[in-house]
Amino acid sequence: MPVLDLTDPAAVDRYSAFVRSHPHRAVTQDLRWGIVKDDWGQEAVYVEDGESIVAAMTLLVRRLPGGFSVLYAPRGPLVDWDDRDLVLRILAE
Repeated sequence: MPVLDLTDPAAVDRYSAFVRSHPHRAVTQDLRWGIVKDDWGQEAVYVEDGESIVAAMTLLVRRLPGGFSVLYAPRGPLVDWDDRDLVLRILAE
């Protein structure tokens, strides 16, 4: 599963288009939410089926003392919850 390269405008646009078109999307899953949560870092992972993104998860990251981090996936991943294998693939990332 790819980790989104946030410095690649084409990859970010492709990821964002998937998130914005998903029927269960929430504003907090949009990459622009990271601007609002500016005291957190941000990562995104996704699963592809051929050339299409089929699942995505935006993660906010807060660094903690001692070298630990807390990851938060606002509203969870965007995935077909009836597809158990796909759910496991996106969560494994």
